[in-house]
Amino acid sequence: MFDLQPADRFSAAQLLTAMNDAFSDYPVPLQQDLPGFEAFLRQRGVDLTSAVVATQGDEIAALWLTAIRGQAAYLASSGTRPPFRKQGLARAMAARSFDVLKARGVCRFQLEVLQNNPAAIALYQGIGLQTQRDLNSYSLTAPSSSAETAFEIRFCPLSDISATAPTFWQWRPSWQNDSPALEAAGDNLQCLAAWDGDQLAGYLALYQDRASVAQLAVRPALRRRGLGRALLTAAGRRLQVAELLVINADASDAGFAAFMRACEARPLVQQFEMAMPL
Repeated sequence: MFDLQPADRFSAAQLLTAMNDAFSDYPVPLQQDLPGFEAFLRQRGVDLTSAVVATQGDEIAALWLTAIRGQAAYLASSGTRPPFRKQGLARAMAARSFDVLKARGVCRFQLEVLQNNPAAIALYQGIGLQTQRDLNSYSLTAPSSSAETAFEIRFCPLSDISATAPTFWQWRPSWQNDSPALEAAGDNLQCLAAWDGDQLAGYLALYQDRASVAQLAVRPALRRRGLGRALLTAAGRRLQVAELLVINADASDAGFAAFMRACEARPLVQQFEMAMPL
């Protein structure tokens, strides 16, 4: 017999222990420490009052951790500990969470799922989610050199670029890389901007803890001039990182995929972004 409870009844340490166990037998086990987990909750915008935990006695059996931004919600993480699988807990937690979210005025729910996880995809399709787009991730060695650029590249606060940056986008960043996530990242975020006089020419926003590029964009009129590579080079040199990650690039952007190939980026995981109305 399982009980469904709001996740805010449990400490971050309790939730982390259960989550680490739930992912312990994955092909690439996900194991976080407490500071990293707390940063994850904050950066994703997880709302523990709408998140659901399944318990059996005093044990956490499964988690469904949701984030809320306005009228949209996002599944930040979901997992069932190995002894409790195949008992319908994910579906039950989803139903309970959806009731809470709808009562809060949320009208859209979304998530990302690995394309090589057919069981999870089937679960999400079964509760009404549909694929919206494909997302690609890469790793690359930070370029050690680039062509000379006429633009000044320097660190800047996010506030210096936040108003202009969306006008450069070909596609909206995924939840973990979108503007609210950058704002929530605090000191973990570093921004490099390229300036054409007093006009923003391009920028790179990076999470330092994983050397993960959250956003990289160049003003449309200035593309194919080596500015994207120059920003990656500057990130590697100034942050002293040899390897960079690019997570959740929209696979439909052939130009960005060609840029990644030109940078000799190595493909990592592929995900589906899925969504449904509530």
